[in-house]
Amino acid sequence: IFVLQTHFQLRLDFEQFSISGPSTSTTVSGIQLAGVLGLDGATSETTSASQCTIDSFSALSPSGITPPTICGINSGTHMYVASSAICNDLVFVLGSSLEGGRIENRRWTIKVTQYSCNHPNIPPNGCTQYYFGATVGTVKTYNFDGGQHLANQNQNICIRRERGNCRICYTTEEESDFMTSGDDTKPIRQPFNIRFLSDGFEGKDEIDLGAMAGFKLTYIQSSRGCRPEPQ
Repeated sequence: IFVLQTHFQLRLDFEQFSISGPSTSTTVSGIQLAGVLGLDGATSETTSASQCTIDSFSALSPSGITPPTICGINSGTHMYVASSAICNDLVFVLGSSLEGGRIENRRWTIKVTQYSCNHPNIPPNGCTQYYFGATVGTVKTYNFDGGQHLANQNQNICIRRERGNCRICYTTEEESDFMTSGDDTKPIRQPFNIRFLSDGFEGKDEIDLGAMAGFKLTYIQSSRGCRPEPQ
């Protein structure tokens, strides 16, 4: 994608996005040694589950932070990319059933919008996704609808604080709307931001617990207890 010189952000709207999802293999593919995982000489068996081993999509940004590589079902989601003076590449890697999976009906329609540096809806630096213009909405990890979160994710979800609001509340509709492994109680220093980080692999002990879809959260902004903003 060639970008106009006065524009420095791209928004990719995945109006339709369905490619092969991540591996669900529970076969042990490696051993992670102490110092990386575990303590006091402990080891951990790892698998290829949650890795995009057949199909993948990457938006490359030579001049900024490259968003995470994704696969699976992501229709209705979006992604921001820092634009480059050279060009931005949108790369699909499509594998075959010989690589250990079933080929799905692949389809994608991606709307690309270029934003100038003075556009009112430009996201803050480092945002993978940016939600604005509404005080109620839903955010989710990539491939949540596919039922398995993805490996190697650094997904920074940003929500614009709409005028007059200073609070935000996140809720789930179903118990299955929040399924992650590890410590899921980290404090949020910026309440209007959610960052989802995932390892490059899944431990065998984590896979034994069943598929982890990631999360799907509904947010509501509130003006309760807020100081009046200057006019």
